[in-house]
Order: sequence, then C-alpha cells, then structure tokens
Amino acid sequence: MSNLTSILLFHGTLYYSCFFFFQQTKVRIRWNEPTCNGGGAVTGYELQWRCWGAQHWKTANNLIIGTECRKKNLLPGKRYEFRVRAKNNIGYGPYAVGVSGATTNNVSNGRKREEEVVEEEKRKEKKEEKKRKRTRKKRKRERVKKIVDME
Repeated sequence: MSNLTSILLFHGTLYYSCFFFFQQTKVRIRWNEPTCNGGGAVTGYELQWRCWGAQHWKTANNLIIGTECRKKNLLPGKRYEFRVRAKNNIGYGPYAVGVSGATTNNVSNGRKREEEVVEEEKRKEKKEEKKRKRTRKKRKRERVKKIVDME
C-alpha cells in the first residue's frame, strides 16, 4: 500500500480534496476548503478518527485552523478512518465521507521524503483544479449554446 493516498470527497455541495501521508505512528492530512460554506467564512475544521471497524469516532480536542493537520500517537500497522467537517459562525457543516488508510509497520516503508510528497500533492491539486476549470467552461458554453438556440 502506498503511503500517500489522494481522495476526492463529495458530500452534498461540499468538495474536499484530501491527502493522507501515513507513517509508522502518525498521519498527515491535507484538504481544500469546501466550495460551499453555507453563507459564512470557515473558521476551522473538526477532525475525527477511529480504528477500522470501531463503532465510535474520537474527536480532536481543538478546532484545526487551516486545511492541514497531523494526527500522532497511532498504532503501527493499523487501519484507520478519518473525516473532517468545516465550522463557521452558523455552526458545523456535514462531515465529508470517511476515508481510510493504514499506518506502516516499520520506518523503511516511508520511503518518500516529505518534500517529494508535498510536490506530488501540489501536482495533483493543480490537475484537479484544471479539471474543474474545464468543466466550468464546458457548462458555460452549453448554457450559451442553449440561449442562442432559444433565440
């Protein structure tokens, strides 16, 4: 299993692009702000996690400011699920769909240096942004074509 996992999450109109970098006892998680914030600026995010198959989620003690965090003190070689949700002045939004990955059994499994992982994440983010732009342009052309056809 690769240490870097990239996942696109859709929950209603919220869009998250999450990146997980698993190491022996910790995970690094990055995501983009949701495209719809419910009318108020996002003030923070809540992170939850659980061991694979567990019934109850554990919640981070503090709100996460920004779109990146590290969860430490995980057990090596275990599979975990993670999810995030945004908070603004109105309250909490819905959780993004839970995603999972496993910590490594030993340090040698974490071959990529963090700088390489960050570069790979940036490339994937740019690719996804280009894809979203193409989709928006295509939809705009289709709307213009509809209007022209109606006239």
